[in-house]
Amino acid sequence: MSNFEITDLGKFLEEQSETIIEDNHEVSEDEHDMEEEDVLLPKDHEGEESSDYEGDMSEQCENFCLQCMRMYTNVHLWHLQTSSYAEHEALEDYYEDLFELTDTFIETAIANDGGMSCETSYNLELIPYCEMMNEVEAFKELIETHKETVTEESMINVMDDMLTVTDEVLYKLKNLK
Repeated sequence: MSNFEITDLGKFLEEQSETIIEDNHEVSEDEHDMEEEDVLLPKDHEGEESSDYEGDMSEQCENFCLQCMRMYTNVHLWHLQTSSYAEHEALEDYYEDLFELTDTFIETAIANDGGMSCETSYNLELIPYCEMMNEVEAFKELIETHKETVTEESMINVMDDMLTVTDEVLYKLKNLK
């Protein structure tokens, strides 16, 4: 496997898309316009689509998104490590819900704030099973803290749903055995 660096992912993907289209069939002008309309672009401050896709999302929001992804990965691993069927099921529900909510939150954040830059390396910290409860409680605090910085109602609604599923799993983990 060769290593290479993609300095402009958008340009690379556009070139690959054009290559695939050329290989498969000729594209009419209407089809090309329709494909361009389907691309998710951030809105500028006046509601117009912006063609500058440089990662406008705040570093704080991007970090929250990455923390959510880290959390559902850890929850999935804990789900596979438990010897309790009730805990296994509770964690499965939680990582599935958290995955969907994280995806929704990130897509909503991109639509409102612009794309993620992800220009720095991010190390995924795997948390041991024995620290699960503390980590879930800390994640709940992270959601609550980040929620205070957000003004967009749709993003707040998704974080409220994240808090709900987190409260549910905490209840189950503490009370169902």
